Amino acid sequence: MKVLIASVTAGQGHHSAAAAIADLLTQRGHEAIIVDLIKEIGKPLYVAIDKGYNLSVNLTPRQYGRFYRKLEADSVLRRSVVKFFSTDLIANRANNKIHSIQPDVVISTHPLSAQIIDELIGNGVLKALHIGIVTDYTILPTWEDATGIDYIVTCSPAIETRAVARGIPAEKLLPFGIPIHGRFLSSTDATSARESLGLDSTLPVAMVMGGSMGYGKIETIVSDISRNLPELQLLVVCGRSEKLLGKLKSLELPDSVHLYGFVNNVDLMMDASDFIITKPGGLSVSESLQKQKPMILFDPIPGQEEANADYLVNYGMAMRSTKYIQVWELIKVLVTEPKRLEMMKESISAFAERDSTPRLIDFLEKRVN
Repeated sequence: MKVLIASVTAGQGHHSAAAAIADLLTQRGHEAIIVDLIKEIGKPLYVAIDKGYNLSVNLTPRQYGRFYRKLEADSVLRRSVVKFFSTDLIANRANNKIHSIQPDVVISTHPLSAQIIDELIGNGVLKALHIGIVTDYTILPTWEDATGIDYIVTCSPAIETRAVARGIPAEKLLPFGIPIHGRFLSSTDATSARESLGLDSTLPVAMVMGGSMGYGKIETIVSDISRNLPELQLLVVCGRSEKLLGKLKSLELPDSVHLYGFVNNVDLMMDASDFIITKPGGLSVSESLQKQKPMILFDPIPGQEEANADYLVNYGMAMRSTKYIQVWELIKVLVTEPKRLEMMKESISAFAERDSTPRLIDFLEKRVN
């Protein structure tokens, strides 16, 4: 089976999902090719979307949130976005790459790539099974406009009502969960994981993540935690943000705080932790849920991350900090009230979809072969 995975540069989650799917397909003997369709179309558009997204969610998050909500509510605006990404010029440029691959299946990990593929299939240029992957705990705007898509993978059966209300037929929904890398599917016991990381196995451990670029008010959060909860062992992952890592290193932090840049053993750190402190990005959340780790959420991006946070809090799998309740206060609740932590773990067991990537590949193998 030859599978083309069509992603788009706009946040790291879409690429991470694509890589997770490709890795397992390859392990099972299939051919998987990841293509960033916007990069194939042209560098100016690629740079505009990549830089525009990162700048808007970090420098003007409120404006981004307003645009997101308007895109959800305004079908005319949505159609104009869809129309732009399904023009003959864009579709033809994308097809130049896709035609040489001749895939049996196309998996779109972003609604914009789904629009381009939808146009090619609708025009008869491309013949392939088309699967969409929603990488958040909601239905992002324009997914409903990819009307020719065969199936859409969602985070949970719980959002079926919302998807159907947005015009997506229920029979197209595959509530497998958001695809994550295979290394998160197995676990190391907490004691062994802590020993591997040089931690004290008798003291509580929490992990702080701000996404691959280290976004969020992590400096303030870490300072507050170390000052108010010095007995807590804290693993702080700054991602690729050397600036944040440098700022944290300049602080007078106790030895219980461990600072990291970009790491490849997030899965082991999660195994060592009692709970995760993170921004509610779709992939980070899904990795935490696979590991059955309750979460404390902070600084959601207005739009999809706010929707993610609402979903997780409403289903009892996470707590969310606000300007009235700080992260360190929520940590104190979890550390001093073990029953609360156990209740959150029970909610994760009851409501979280797990083993998402193998379930998707199993489905493809039965559907195509």
